[in-house]
Amino acid sequence: TIPIRPEPHGFNDVKTICSGDNVSYNLQTININNTASGSNAMPSVSFNWTAMSNPNVGGEGSGTSVSITNTLTNTTNTDQTVVYNVTPFSSGGCTGDAFTVTVTVNPQPQFSVNNAITELCSGSQTSITLNSTVSGVQVRLQNVNYGTASGTLSNGVLYSNGQQITEVLTNNTNSPVTVDYTFEASTPNCGPSATQTISVIVNPNPSFSYTNLTTEICSGASTNISFSSTTTSHQINVVSVDYGGGDITGGTVTTLTKFFDTNVLTETLTNDTDAALDAVYVLNVTTPGTTPDCPLVTSTQTVIVRVLPAPDFTLTNSISELCSGSQTNIELNSTVSDAQIELSNVSYGLASGTLTSGARYTDGQQITEVLTNTTNSPVTVQYTF
Repeated sequence: TIPIRPEPHGFNDVKTICSGDNVSYNLQTININNTASGSNAMPSVSFNWTAMSNPNVGGEGSGTSVSITNTLTNTTNTDQTVVYNVTPFSSGGCTGDAFTVTVTVNPQPQFSVNNAITELCSGSQTSITLNSTVSGVQVRLQNVNYGTASGTLSNGVLYSNGQQITEVLTNNTNSPVTVDYTFEASTPNCGPSATQTISVIVNPNPSFSYTNLTTEICSGASTNISFSSTTTSHQINVVSVDYGGGDITGGTVTTLTKFFDTNVLTETLTNDTDAALDAVYVLNVTTPGTTPDCPLVTSTQTVIVRVLPAPDFTLTNSISELCSGSQTNIELNSTVSDAQIELSNVSYGLASGTLTSGARYTDGQQITEVLTNTTNSPVTVQYTF
């Protein structure tokens, strides 16, 4: 009698792992014992296994253990395969037919982030590009922290290679706000990767106000214009200034003049003409300490101070001496617009007339009152204007 010893039977199998993972393939339990795939479930089988070299994978090897325990690293961005040739041996010394275990090694998900705009003005768009050369990778927004700014994204949004984030960020505070985006990548089989965080600084659009306590002044008086702004790093700029077309003198403000919170514009303005003139200041506000200088489109405010001319007048006394009961002929003139000439005092002495102090006259008006002297001597009447 010749005993016929059985030999172990396995089957060609496949497995998929991620780069950096251990193959962890038990040749006995997964393969030999799998009768549904044609194996014969022979117990206590021993093995020789050897990996066919793949230059794009590191960690292949050979062994005699019941499990293939190589840790495989895929050095490319595409799937790679490592084929293990396995020879089984029975405990009775019989050699079974060789079979293969083909391991597909998926690349680890990798990605890069290009943040083209690291600092912007409130109301502007981000420009964040997400890239990956690994096939099938999706980049996930793991977390977005807007702080006191606002945007439109929520955690969990997925992006593919080349996609951009161009959301509008708004900062309604008075100071810069940093928005942080944290990303991770994964493939259908592998991941997530290590996270990457990028930041965008959102600068506020500055604002300012003014209080003009001197909307109208007399020639030779000073302006009193105070400025206020609560925006960090603000600067209030003079866009233009017009001193009555050049007829107002004493002004010192130029387009190089800058103002800041609590500053007061005080300068003495003189109008030597006969008409009211306007000093016109046009201003805007920016944040020159930020990049870019905010706001991207400036708006202006205009402050006007009306400078009234110094009052001036002449008088013509056509009749410096007259008889009692006759009329005076005093003409009052002024080339200053809207000027009024006030009779500050009249002294009749022993004569008599009809006027009282405080009477007002405009350009060209005449005083033609009747003066009476009932004494026996001349009397001098004095008019003070």
